[in-house]
Amino acid sequence: MNNINQNQITIRCRECKWTVVVDRQPEDPKSAVLMEDWCPECIGGGFSDPSYYGADGKELDLKEYYQ
Repeated sequence: MNNINQNQITIRCRECKWTVVVDRQPEDPKSAVLMEDWCPECIGGGFSDPSYYGADGKELDLKEYYQ
């Protein structure tokens, strides 16, 4: 994933693979480059439980960030 800058993160839908680059939110782990979740279209409204991935493609352990 190539983000435009460090203040942005890529969001991708688990189902349809819709992708968008957005401004990073305070709750996004700093080392994450990708947040994967279901988009509002695929889940029927809203997002659910995201997974974050680092530049190496490995899923981040969110316990480290939210203790």
